[in-house]
Amino acid sequence: MKSINLKALVNIYLANNREIPKEYQQFIGDDYSLSIKKNEIEPLVQLVENIEKIDIQGNMNKYNHFYIGYQIPQIGKEFDLLRFDEQNILNIEYKREIKDLEKIKKQLIRNKYYLSFLNRNSILIGYIQDMDKLFLLKNEELEEISYIKLLEILNDCLTCEDINLNTLFKASNYLISPFNKTNEFMNGQYFLTKQQEEIKNKMIEDMHLGEKTFLIQGDAGTGKTLLIYDLAKQLLENDKQVAIIHCGQLNQGHEKLKAIYNWHIFSIRDYYIVTNNTFDVIFIDEIQRIKMDQFEEIMEYIRKNKNIVICSGDKKQILKATEGGILEKLESQTLNKYTLSKKIRTNKELANFIKVVLDLNKKQEFNLNTDNINIVYCNNYLEANRYISSKNSYSFISYTPTLYPENGLVGFEITCENKNTVGNPHKVIGQEFENVGVIIDKHFYYDENNKLRAMQMYNNVYSPKNMLYQALTRVIETLEIIVVENIEIFNILIELFKK
Repeated sequence: MKSINLKALVNIYLANNREIPKEYQQFIGDDYSLSIKKNEIEPLVQLVENIEKIDIQGNMNKYNHFYIGYQIPQIGKEFDLLRFDEQNILNIEYKREIKDLEKIKKQLIRNKYYLSFLNRNSILIGYIQDMDKLFLLKNEELEEISYIKLLEILNDCLTCEDINLNTLFKASNYLISPFNKTNEFMNGQYFLTKQQEEIKNKMIEDMHLGEKTFLIQGDAGTGKTLLIYDLAKQLLENDKQVAIIHCGQLNQGHEKLKAIYNWHIFSIRDYYIVTNNTFDVIFIDEIQRIKMDQFEEIMEYIRKNKNIVICSGDKKQILKATEGGILEKLESQTLNKYTLSKKIRTNKELANFIKVVLDLNKKQEFNLNTDNINIVYCNNYLEANRYISSKNSYSFISYTPTLYPENGLVGFEITCENKNTVGNPHKVIGQEFENVGVIIDKHFYYDENNKLRAMQMYNNVYSPKNMLYQALTRVIETLEIIVVENIEIFNILIELFKK
């Protein structure tokens, strides 16, 4: 995104019959499809005109180096105006009208949180057009300021600079996982996206109206886990008895929530503990992996005791063929259904690359680049294991080994105990990692329709492709693919970046 001169932007707007040409929006917005709407630009016009009245002969430098409408990639958090100097960040949010000043205060406090990761002092100002008033956030409260004070702030621009905002804002700072950043989660050091907030508020409203059964769906990386754990946290704070049934193995984050914060979280194998106790609200997470008889027994308990049940899952995140049917059954029933649609975990470039890896036909849809991707080749698993050991900044996800090792192994099992391996797909479900490494070995191939397929691994009931999908979709920032004993796949993957 390009920085702008605010006065020049207003000039363009007024000269074009109070419109900002789309071509100019694309020019300054780069690949972020900037959209400046008329109702959003009018307060800025008034603000600049008011400044001009008291400083008509002033230096135009004070309007330079502003970024308008910037959104943090993946997160979707938007700022009206940002300007950076060596020590400070100036953020101005403007509104046409507002009924309650608490709204602008909350927005500025939230902005302060997002900007705090940049290790600069934040100056946060709100402008309300219909009131023609300026407010500075000071000690978490609003303080009305004059245009003279604003002018002082704007004129302090000698060290202002243009910055590549996408290298400054890292999505991993804001993607708080209840499992990987448990303390930050419990301390409330996060915000939900607009879509997550809307769904949460609607669910709470429906609960107050007496609704009992809810289903949240969404692809990997859309924020299901944070949403349901945030909702569980709020219900616990409201003195509700809450149980969470996780349809898989509990991870370290689960255990920390249990041991330190006294949450009632159970692996699906221990679901009977829930049905033998009394809870107001029961969450069933990763429900696509539950067995039908387990689900029926839990639902019978819920019908009998009139509990609230909140199910969450994704039919794509299954690890063997017998899983996933429960979601189709739930979709056909009358219950409150919600869908998270926007990916927030994985950046756009990586998400596109993963789509192409799974289906080569999608290559024409995306212009792939190698910025966040690395692909290497190893001759065997011994070599791959040595390579993984050398990559300390990566979290490697191996495959789930067989339950019957005495009947023979595949070879990848050696990587399961590597110091840089964080687990297998069963253990990492629901988690996220900044830099992820995965293995694609000789079991994988592309069929005649250019779709990625995999032969069943010897003595292993789990689907290699589904396990790979689970591993790939844990990534936030960068992805490393280690191709082992499969030069054909390696050559195909490298070819994807050919211009």
